[in-house]
Amino acid sequence: GGEDHIAITQTDFERDCDAGRFALSWRGNGLGYGVSTEIDLWLASGRHVILNGSRGYLSDAADRYPHLLPVLITIDPAVLRQRLAKRGRETEAEIEARIQRAMELDDIDHPALAVIANNGPLADAGEAFVALLRSL
Repeated sequence: GGEDHIAITQTDFERDCDAGRFALSWRGNGLGYGVSTEIDLWLASGRHVILNGSRGYLSDAADRYPHLLPVLITIDPAVLRQRLAKRGRETEAEIEARIQRAMELDDIDHPALAVIANNGPLADAGEAFVALLRSL
């Protein structure tokens, strides 16, 4: 019910990485993430593409896609802790590790960086994101 994705095994993920099937790939939260090279076809046809990536791999994405517009969604650690606990998918230790990783990657540097705070109602951050997209 969350993001549009195709779940594959870790073995298949490694195979697809080795075969060059991902334009971008990274690991986080104990999982492997990859963006299919199909993204290049979409961009070449003039389409805009939105993806949920990782701050830790922003420089790789920016190198590959120089016209990238990174959007950093920020959140207060206490709010994130509360939301993750309510979601119920991670243990308390996993939540704390995730918050620590987020704080370590808090220094993002990109000339086109847009920042949206997500500390209030989710709808507010969503509306800010839609407004940003409309401004393009």
